[in-house]
Amino acid sequence: MKKRVLFSGFRDPAHSKSGGYDWITGYGDASDILLLSEVPFGNIPMKSGWIRLPLAILDLLTRFRRKRYDIVHLFYGDVTMLRFLPYRKSRTHKVVATVHLDIETRRFKKALIKQLRALDRIIVLSSGQERELKEKYDLDAVFIPHGFNRPVFEKVNVADRNGRYLDRDKINILTIGKTYRDFDLYDRIVSRLCSRPEIQFHLVGAPEDVKSRYENAKNVRVYNRLEDNEFYSLISIADYCFLPLSFATANNSLLESQSLDLPLILPSIAGVEDYAAPAPMNIFYTSEEDLYEKLCELKKSKKDGQLSEFVERFEWPNIYRLLDSLYDNLV
Repeated sequence: MKKRVLFSGFRDPAHSKSGGYDWITGYGDASDILLLSEVPFGNIPMKSGWIRLPLAILDLLTRFRRKRYDIVHLFYGDVTMLRFLPYRKSRTHKVVATVHLDIETRRFKKALIKQLRALDRIIVLSSGQERELKEKYDLDAVFIPHGFNRPVFEKVNVADRNGRYLDRDKINILTIGKTYRDFDLYDRIVSRLCSRPEIQFHLVGAPEDVKSRYENAKNVRVYNRLEDNEFYSLISIADYCFLPLSFATANNSLLESQSLDLPLILPSIAGVEDYAAPAPMNIFYTSEEDLYEKLCELKKSKKDGQLSEFVERFEWPNIYRLLDSLYDNLV
């Protein structure tokens, strides 16, 4: 029999229609969903200091409703839990939270650890973070991968913010997103390769101050926010996706790029290797010099379907089965 599950969290507006961890709420018919957007003041932007008010309301409503369910799953638990009010354990219903961010960099790390210790199970999105929470803090953490949906889109022509289209004769390297991106490394690499006219960088989803650095750069194309058809069309025609990550758990850009057979250029760090197909399907670097040398050796990519096949294991139906096993063990 399906467990009655309440999913509590929010939809990140920065994600594409097919992406985002909120797709976890498709787990089953016996589940209910409580979203931040449904509570008073829930449409306040996440960057605003006022977001603490609707987040507090969301968490209080979740605590009030929890007794109606076998499982409560806080799917952005490290964001939505009230900072200094741990959940109380119960014999009749269990509380699970998914952690997305780097705990070591959190401002109120001790309070967060105390909150996590009070939960019945903690889901993390990388094997490295599972080891860290178990070994360093003796927390009951389990690694269950982030899921994804294969993008469904219509191919369209995509122009950068200056109206220029991608030149398919060049080696086109796409960089997507902003969270945990090392843009200082990106800046140095782009500068070192400015004398290589065959290599063209493309920048999508970066902060505005980063985009502004490259307004006049010959080897970088900057894009305004793209709607889904444009975004996935650009991924499908690029040669490589370069993600200069400084920390990683799950990454929508990584999963979606592989599903569209786009090889990635990635650092060899924990979290990346949980989701990325091994070399030679993807390219991994261990230092800035190693990265530079590998970029200098690049040729036009050959897409043969191997990456698309590899990433099947992370499709949401497979993740739901892993969740089902975890919930069974708890109840």
